[in-house]
Amino acid sequence: PFFELELIFRCFIICSCKGRLNLCEQHRVAERFASSTCPLGESLSKVYSRDDGSRRSSFCFLSSFQLKNTGRFCQIIGLRIIDNLFRSLSGRRQFLPPQCRLEETPPPQRATMGCTMSAEERAALERSRQIEKNLKEDGLQAAKDIKLLLLGAGESGKSTIVKQMKIIHESGFTAEDYKQYKPVVYSNTIQSMVAILRAMGTLSIAFSNPEREADAKLVMDVVARMEDTEPFTEEVLIAMKRLWADNGVQECFGRSNEYQLNDSAKYFLDDLDRLGQHEYQPTEQDILRTRVKTTGIVERSERKKWIHCFEDVTAIIFCVAMSEYDQVLHEDETTNRMHESLKLFDSICNNKWFTDTSIILFLNKKDLFEEKIKKSPLTICFPEYTGRQDYHEASAYIQAQFEAKNKSTNKEIYCHMTCATDTTNIQFVFDAVTDVIIANNLRGCGLY
Repeated sequence: PFFELELIFRCFIICSCKGRLNLCEQHRVAERFASSTCPLGESLSKVYSRDDGSRRSSFCFLSSFQLKNTGRFCQIIGLRIIDNLFRSLSGRRQFLPPQCRLEETPPPQRATMGCTMSAEERAALERSRQIEKNLKEDGLQAAKDIKLLLLGAGESGKSTIVKQMKIIHESGFTAEDYKQYKPVVYSNTIQSMVAILRAMGTLSIAFSNPEREADAKLVMDVVARMEDTEPFTEEVLIAMKRLWADNGVQECFGRSNEYQLNDSAKYFLDDLDRLGQHEYQPTEQDILRTRVKTTGIVERSERKKWIHCFEDVTAIIFCVAMSEYDQVLHEDETTNRMHESLKLFDSICNNKWFTDTSIILFLNKKDLFEEKIKKSPLTICFPEYTGRQDYHEASAYIQAQFEAKNKSTNKEIYCHMTCATDTTNIQFVFDAVTDVIIANNLRGCGLY
């Protein structure tokens, strides 16, 4: 809280502040809070306000309470600046609507010849000084922090990038992590097989060996019983190995762009013998390849309601799955995934909240794209494309499509081709990202 009180109060917002409280006004608010009782507030809400382009985030707190000495209600507002308040205090004044403006009572005066300060006044002055000191320390610490916002459409590799950061910049995965991801590996493997089997019916693809029908039923029953996170029984393991070797299953897998299938399907199904061992423990690469649907503030229709919360980030990393140029969305099978990424990138790149924010574009899954472009034409996504079905030419065209969305002549897009499951590649790319951030900070100080 803005003031360190033993008073517990709940708050509600009645206005959005445009300025800052000067020290005298802060002191008056502190005094009012110190003398208050009977909190009557109903709720708490964040307010983000713009301050002459400084884009500082603010919390506004309003409390209604009863004064001890008068018995009347008074409304006081306290403003806590989260980011670098100490730089904005001097010469600033709070502009409040009439209904919540502070009364013009004179601030406490320092002791002069012939008069002394009361104990309450000295305590209030000391509180004010301590508040100022704490805010300055918070501001200095906030100025040191580098905040990166990781964005991208579904299944573009964002979670894998975060896992790589744990490997590169922390001590890697813990024993508990390996334990927790073990059932995820089992589930990803068997769910991938079931997705292929279901697609065979949709695409009218038959097994090359009719005996595989029984194996398919056995595997699908495991999912129906919700036992897909359990270690494979010997019977299920043999059935999956026979199914994966079937020519019909392989044909259906080759048409995976026509239905929804995890990118890790081949990785896990090619290694069934290892996954089926009794003493199996996931490897680092196994964890990187797992797919767990990320939930949170990701709804497509709700972005405009929360995107402004990240206006003070140092840079944005935007992930695009290059290999999904011929696939459609899970939630909308009429929308191409690459088109969705372009639309999202456009809305982020040209958003008013990120006018001065650097954008680093990760064209991810380059390994899958390099294999797919040989057999699936880029014209599926970009009918106007006339280049060769070649990795370098096609990837350059995709990069150009994203860079063309940038409407600002002052903003640069820093593009990197990435493979999120390759730790060496990601480490190299993040070294380059660090160089960009340092250069931008130096440029902002006039030193670059």
